[in-house]
Amino acid sequence: MNDQELHAYCEQWRQWCLTRKYFLEPGAQNLLARMQPSKSGPNIDNAMSASLSFFNMAIHALAEMNYADAECFIVFYCRRAKNIKVEAARLGIHRDTFYDRKKRFARKAYSMSLNFSYMHKKDSAPEPDTVD
Repeated sequence: MNDQELHAYCEQWRQWCLTRKYFLEPGAQNLLARMQPSKSGPNIDNAMSASLSFFNMAIHALAEMNYADAECFIVFYCRRAKNIKVEAARLGIHRDTFYDRKKRFARKAYSMSLNFSYMHKKDSAPEPDTVD
């Protein structure tokens, strides 16, 4: 997978996450807030995708392990920072380093998601019959 394909995959993952109504509970709202029309956002609930689900697990696993490049990935894809130079300066790195870290994290998460997928297929495969 080249860099453009990986970026498109990460964008697809982001959109997939935004349409997951049943992964997170909505925040508690008071009566007045419930009477207001909801904020604009995706109302669709796309079908489950095994590959994106494994990718999501890998992203969360790496982020929970405090993988060094996670912050750049999160700022770029989740928080949608408008000014990368400012975000890079906040992290004390150069803009190019920011993009390198974002790509490195995405590659690591994609690789880990392939491992998750392989292990899932291996564990769910039927046991071969043994002959005595």
